[in-house]
Amino acid sequence: MLAYFKELYRYRELVYVLSYREIIIRYKQSVIGILWVVVKPLLMMGMFTIVFSKIARLPSEGIPYPIFSYCAVLPWTFLSTAISSATSSLPNYEYIVRRIYFPKECIPIAVIFSAFADYAVSLLIFFCMLVFYKVKIGMAVIWFPMLLLIMLLFTIGCSLAMSSVNVKYRDINTALPVFLQLWMFGSPIAYSMSMVPDNLMIIYKLNPIVGLLEGFRDIFLRNKFPDFNFLWPSIVFSFLIFVLGYTYFKSKEKYFADIL
Repeated sequence: MLAYFKELYRYRELVYVLSYREIIIRYKQSVIGILWVVVKPLLMMGMFTIVFSKIARLPSEGIPYPIFSYCAVLPWTFLSTAISSATSSLPNYEYIVRRIYFPKECIPIAVIFSAFADYAVSLLIFFCMLVFYKVKIGMAVIWFPMLLLIMLLFTIGCSLAMSSVNVKYRDINTALPVFLQLWMFGSPIAYSMSMVPDNLMIIYKLNPIVGLLEGFRDIFLRNKFPDFNFLWPSIVFSFLIFVLGYTYFKSKEKYFADIL
């Protein structure tokens, strides 16, 4: 892994260039441009508020439902967008994968970084909402960088593994949206963890992003440190998936040019 990191660092400028290119292309001929970064999670938050708060009347632990859902919608939007885009990234760059030598992980990682830039912009709206709803941020926010790191490791690991599989088996592109939709409803985004039955909690906590989403709500909305009963599976799975995903990607890298 250390050798992989050293080589990736040597090509860091390529990652920057590709990330910038992804951002420019994404909004090049869009009417509202980068505002889509904010509009998409706001629309999801609005739909969740109408359906789950006003109609289904799900509890939100006394927290205003719009900010309760938006706090989880943001990391989920980043994760799902990054994985979806990175999975199909290698075929999109076929012309350079087949002709130029460079660490091929630069491509999916650049796509992930471009999605992370969108996430950073959306955070500004989230902080404005915290002020609007008079939510006080305490010392627990020092955990924010750690939660971001865990989320990035998990996203990179998943993306590298799935992008390498997608080079040969394009069924991944068809199956992934369905899987992400099911995964979203199996995660505490629109509802509180209090809705999960006790007899299912052990299995539910194995969802790698449960601890992350609850961690974000803990530090921003509940003003407390993340609950390690939920967070430790996310930490373990994130590091494991990162190492396995990166190793698998590098083991298949030499075949990409021939298959594409």
